[in-house]
Parts: sequence; C-alpha cells; structure tokens
Amino acid sequence: MTDTETKVTNLLGNREEKRFTFDFSFWSFDGFGTKDNGYTYPLDDGKGYKDQKYVFDKIGISVLDNAW
Repeated sequence: MTDTETKVTNLLGNREEKRFTFDFSFWSFDGFGTKDNGYTYPLDDGKGYKDQKYVFDKIGISVLDNAW
C-alpha cells in the first residue's frame, strides 16, 4: 500500500494481485495500540497504521478550508 494505491492479493489459489488507485489510501488493519479511552494509535514510526489524526492532517484540513 502506498499513499494512492492499494494492492490486494488472493491468498486462496493463484495469488493473483489486484491494484486499486484512489486519491488517498490509508492502512488501518493492524500495527496499532489502543488507549483506555478507545483511541487507536500507531505502534511503529508511522510507516504502517494511520490513525484519525494522520487522516485529518492529510485531507481533513483541506476539506474544512474549502468548505469555509
């Protein structure tokens, strides 16, 4: 997975890969810890799991700026 591409591999059978391109693509499957209040945060140096703060910083701010 990169910033704009998600790759899905068929693990049953021929291991065929499908690639999908988006404006943004964020990893949110594993590589996170959970605080007592339910907030999930990345355990690594930011190369894997992307939390809500990262997503907001990446696209949320520009969406709000354009809305105003």
